[in-house]
Amino acid sequence: MSDPDVLVLRQTIHGLGPDKLAAAIRERLPDATVARARTPAEERDLIRTARVAVGLTIDEELLAAAEE
Repeated sequence: MSDPDVLVLRQTIHGLGPDKLAAAIRERLPDATVARARTPAEERDLIRTARVAVGLTIDEELLAAAEE
């Protein structure tokens, strides 16, 4: 996968699970590349190059990975 514009983290937001949230973002932003992380390792890998991360919280470890 190329560098995502939007990374959807493994969290439920506003009653939407990550799969439904990713689908909703894809529908509203059809030109954006949307990635849905399925594991903590995928979150750490994808957040390094994502322009935006969507989730309720981003812990310090994940934030540190984003800064690498």
